[in-house]
Amino acid sequence: MTGAVLAGLAFYAGGLALNDWFDQEEDRRQRPWRPLPSGSIAARAALWFGVVALAMGCICATWAGGDTGAIGMGLAVAIVVYNVGAKRHAVAGPPLMGICRSMNVLLGVSAAGHPWSATALSAALMVGLYVVAVSFIAKRETEVGALGGKAWWPVVALLFGILLTAVTAARDRLFSRWPNEIGWFWMISASVMGVMALAAVMREAVRLRGATVPQAKGSAVGRWICALPLLQGALCALVGAEGVAIASPLVLGHVLCRWMGTKVNAS
Repeated sequence: MTGAVLAGLAFYAGGLALNDWFDQEEDRRQRPWRPLPSGSIAARAALWFGVVALAMGCICATWAGGDTGAIGMGLAVAIVVYNVGAKRHAVAGPPLMGICRSMNVLLGVSAAGHPWSATALSAALMVGLYVVAVSFIAKRETEVGALGGKAWWPVVALLFGILLTAVTAARDRLFSRWPNEIGWFWMISASVMGVMALAAVMREAVRLRGATVPQAKGSAVGRWICALPLLQGALCALVGAEGVAIASPLVLGHVLCRWMGTKVNAS
């Protein structure tokens, strides 16, 4: 499990660094305050950090054993393809970002020994769909004009994902298809955190629906990203007492992320 945790962190950090490196020219025009265009971090250092982080992610994923190594290799390829060019494609970019997030979820559950159960796949799909919806709105972050009904895309995606995961988890519980039997108490705990995540996402949709300035859209995207710890906590709670112990600090992580989002970029 340690290898999968380290791999997940390395892949995420490497992806962020490469994202900024490939976005330098665009950021100079539209976001000159970001680390690379502002000169606070050297572009070459960001590139090397991204490459080394992805390499370390692959090594740690392979160390974790089983399917984790193959999932890690696939995730590294997806990150590179996304940053090299796919993210600039209005249609292909957001789905590929969602795939990266889904594979990151599978990276963790594979280390636990059951990446291909219906519950695990539903959880990965839930996170992926949510990120796809947020990414489509992020593509319009710098545009002037109200989003209208599009502001509810993350809510719809998350609600669908929560319902799908709840149904598959209940089915796996009833038919004992989950290797570590899921207790109803843990499922209720997961449901509470899922509702908290949905409420946070809905609040931003209500605020954003009539907003027309780019700053409001950027702030909403940042807060939607900050809802991910709650969502991840709900998934952790599904595995029992150990998962709830991990999920509880993630509530604090959500609060900390929102506060840090007022100081630095939300990611």
